Parts: sequence; structure tokens; C-alpha cells
Amino acid sequence: MGLSTFPELRYALHTSGFQLIEASHTHTKGISYAYSFYIPWTWLYTRLAFRKEKDAAQRVHNREILRTLFSHSLLFGENLMLVAKRV
Repeated sequence: MGLSTFPELRYALHTSGFQLIEASHTHTKGISYAYSFYIPWTWLYTRLAFRKEKDAAQRVHNREILRTLFSHSLLFGENLMLVAKRV
């Protein structure tokens, strides 16, 4: 397996029967702060897209996804570390 994005890793964990517990990072990537101007717009777009979900269970998952996507680790971290447990 080569380099993967967070959505790919989360999907692989989810379909393998794991629940993501924590997303962390090793150190901060300074250049990421240059893009922080776009964070509020991206958050708003994602929030609006997730609002369309009708399934209550999926809405719960979407809140967890949104919280993780906009965590400091995913926005500014260099190397991502995921902690998951089998459910």
C-alpha cells in the first residue's frame, strides 16, 4: 500500500470493521498556515453538503467525519497517525 489520503484510510478502516478513535500528527507543517484562509469556506461547504443526509445514523458519522476533517492534525499536521478499534 502506498501513500493514502485520510478519506481513503478512514474508508478502509470503516469497511474493515474499525472505528476511528483519534487522529493525531507528528509535527506541524508550517506552509499549511498559508492555506488557513480557506478553512471557513471549506467548513461551510462541507457542512451544507452533509445537511442533505436523511439517514440519522449517517448524520452521526458525518459529524464525526466533519470534526476529524477540521482537526488541527488534519489541517496542519505533517504525518498523520490514526488510532482505531475493532467494533
